[in-house]
Amino acid sequence: MDWATNFNAFRLIGGLNLLAKILGKPGKMEVVGEQVYEMFLRGERQAINDYCMFDTLDTYFVFLRTRVMIGALSLEDEQALVREHAREWITSKVPEHPALQKYLENWGDWTPWP
Repeated sequence: MDWATNFNAFRLIGGLNLLAKILGKPGKMEVVGEQVYEMFLRGERQAINDYCMFDTLDTYFVFLRTRVMIGALSLEDEQALVREHAREWITSKVPEHPALQKYLENWGDWTPWP
């Protein structure tokens, strides 16, 4: 977020959630950060783990986009990593982590402009 906001030169309303959604990824689905403590108190540890897993995936996709923006990764390479490698990997992990199916169901493809 420091990079995306030029080290807090401005406030990015929507944060990681907005950036992920712009890229066609689920972003926040049912849980948002301020709910985690109450979930912890209720013993909903698996739901917290799932939330963190989704956040990590969204962060990865936003990170890839930052690499394209600074020229460290080509757009084609980013798209291959997202569509081919990441999606396949996530799909392969659904039996081990069933919540990933929900992530995939909310996955949208983003087609970059020319």
